[in-house]
Amino acid sequence: MNEKYEIEALNWINFIKKLIGLGCDVYAKGGSVLGLQILQMFKDNNNTFNEIMELKLIKDWDFTMCTYQNGKSCNIDMLIETAKRYNIIKEGETITVLRMKENIRVWDEALFEISIKETDPLSELELPMSTLKIKLTEENINYLFELAEIFYMAELDLNDNVSEIMGLVNKFDIIIPEHENGYFKVNGNFDSGGLSVALLELINLVSTNQNERQFLVAQIKQPDRMFYRLLGKNKDKAIRIENFLKKYDAAKPSWLLNVDHIDELVHEFVIAVGHYITIIFKQYEVKLNEIHEIIKCMKQLNEIIDDDVVGTFDDIRNHENYKDINTDVLKKFCMKHFRAMYQEFFTVHGAFRDISKSFRRQVKAKLCECEDMYIETLVLVFGEISGLMAGVNVGRLVGLIHTFPENAKQLVSKIMPVVSVLDIEYFGRSMRRKKLYNKMQKNGFYNLMFKILFI
Repeated sequence: MNEKYEIEALNWINFIKKLIGLGCDVYAKGGSVLGLQILQMFKDNNNTFNEIMELKLIKDWDFTMCTYQNGKSCNIDMLIETAKRYNIIKEGETITVLRMKENIRVWDEALFEISIKETDPLSELELPMSTLKIKLTEENINYLFELAEIFYMAELDLNDNVSEIMGLVNKFDIIIPEHENGYFKVNGNFDSGGLSVALLELINLVSTNQNERQFLVAQIKQPDRMFYRLLGKNKDKAIRIENFLKKYDAAKPSWLLNVDHIDELVHEFVIAVGHYITIIFKQYEVKLNEIHEIIKCMKQLNEIIDDDVVGTFDDIRNHENYKDINTDVLKKFCMKHFRAMYQEFFTVHGAFRDISKSFRRQVKAKLCECEDMYIETLVLVFGEISGLMAGVNVGRLVGLIHTFPENAKQLVSKIMPVVSVLDIEYFGRSMRRKKLYNKMQKNGFYNLMFKILFI
């Protein structure tokens, strides 16, 4: 036995046995258990072994447990302290993930890790195919680590170990969650996951099927599930498995992802979200355009006033660039918000008066006020979108989008609003302004849009 593997495996076995002794239910789950399920399906046909290995399902080993089980709760801090005795430390932030300090790695992932959550509600469950699991017991835990060692040590050549592998594989009872057509079966226990009413209404518009609705809740709640794990990993796994099953005329299990249907469902949902966000933007488009027109007028006026040849209000009217100013917009704005300008500039008696330093400062100040009005309107826009996206961990999307496959990045872009009327150049400059950026640090959608547009 490899010494490093032996040390890590022994620590994990002892730690998990300790958890079991505390009354905790601990499960192995994820891609490796999915691989074991496929092996069990073909246990009477060893000729398929190499092809099943080529599906590349069995890599690392994930464990999971909930702190609230059977009506009682385990103290998570106590579990973390207990793990330290076995050189296992906490590494996750949003979810408590424990890994061995200086752990063995395969495919740049820890060979073993355990995630600890309070509960496992439907809104946190990804897919039936990725939630197949094995309950670990005092009797079967050593078998699992023997199996993990064979795969870890043998690397690509496992032919000499087929009989031993299948002997170990068949010792496990794999738990398949209740499902239907690749989705979890809700059975009237729909879990909204804390999403906004507006987002749930969009989900209801996209599908009338309760199982599909629950799937969309779980996917958008942690959107990297949808755009990274679903489109980048699980879809590919499902296609490989389905092609393999077709080759041997094996029935497609009902827990397996229905790729074509799920593709259509996800695209329809993302388009619906993008359309809703576009509607929010369009409610403010007129106001943003009006403010931008005023800003343009005030900038043009400011540039004229700064010209050395301009000394009186009449000089402004005679300036070669005056014709570029939309005087109707400027006059309307001044009547409401800049009476000093209106009286001096739009009345006859002020025509030959000198332009004072105080007035020049007022023009610059009004220009800054208008730019701030534009920013504050964008704050309202992003605030409404934030309300729509309540319950969605948009931060995960922002942090991980660079790792998404190209098709997923393109799909994320469809959430972005279609703004056909806005001056995109000025909108873009405003998005980058420090004043807006500082206000929007905790607004996930602003940060996502900023990243897509400018990074």
